Amino acid sequence: MRLLSTPALLGVAELAAALGVSKQRVTQLMQAGSLPTPTARLRAGPIWRRRAVAAFVRGWDRRAGRRPQARMASPALGD
Repeated sequence: MRLLSTPALLGVAELAAALGVSKQRVTQLMQAGSLPTPTARLRAGPIWRRRAVAAFVRGWDRRAGRRPQARMASPALGD
């Protein structure tokens, strides 16, 4: 996590960079209720305080990579 060099307030792009994820993943985490409540919602989007993000990261059980998907039979592969 790269929070030491981030500004005191983070938008989606800054939060994504700090967490090492995509902006789309930040949106997913936000929709799932996994992120702290944004400090404010501007017309440009939500913003968070660096301190709240740091507290979130300390308890975040991040798992690298994508979740495995169920394998489906593929007639083209002879399954």
